[in-house]
Amino acid sequence: MGLHRPISLLLRVSAVCLLTFVGTRLVLGLLVPSARAQSNCCTVQPPLEVDYLGTSWPQGQSVAVHVQAVFGDDAKNELSAGITSWNSYTVNTCSGITFMAATLEDFTVTDPIPDYTIRVIKVNPNPGGMGAIIVRKGNDGRAINADMMIHPDASFSGLRYLGAHEAGHSHGMKNCNYCLLGTSIMTRSGLINST
Repeated sequence: MGLHRPISLLLRVSAVCLLTFVGTRLVLGLLVPSARAQSNCCTVQPPLEVDYLGTSWPQGQSVAVHVQAVFGDDAKNELSAGITSWNSYTVNTCSGITFMAATLEDFTVTDPIPDYTIRVIKVNPNPGGMGAIIVRKGNDGRAINADMMIHPDASFSGLRYLGAHEAGHSHGMKNCNYCLLGTSIMTRSGLINST
């Protein structure tokens, strides 16, 4: 009889500890945001390009952003805000990539592109699309420069999204078409209308 009481007490203490542990984990799971780059809808990051290293910048690289002068200052600022929004994630992604604030430049599509530069061009990128990016490889097999093409009819309100989305492709990511709109910058958006 004397042994029964300590075992009963030990079982009660163990049950309380177990319930406390499970309850704490559950509450923390609900309160602490996910460490994933995407929201809860996606179980994985956006899919990567087959040659994701060839379409992404070398680690730690600073990338200049030249916006074609025909966009004007306000549009340049919106595009720059979208592109440079990736700078907040350089530590989380381990890329160390820094996109510089955009500058307005007077250039044509045929002008040479400086190394480690994204040029933003006002041109129809493809049938039905409002934006696209062409990333070119350097001798090291990594991105050396890129042309981001933005449709002339893209709405002003969509420029920040287009800048961030297209710059995401220069991190080697494809569109995340299986995620709900608004859960990843790499989703395609049917909200970018021409006006």
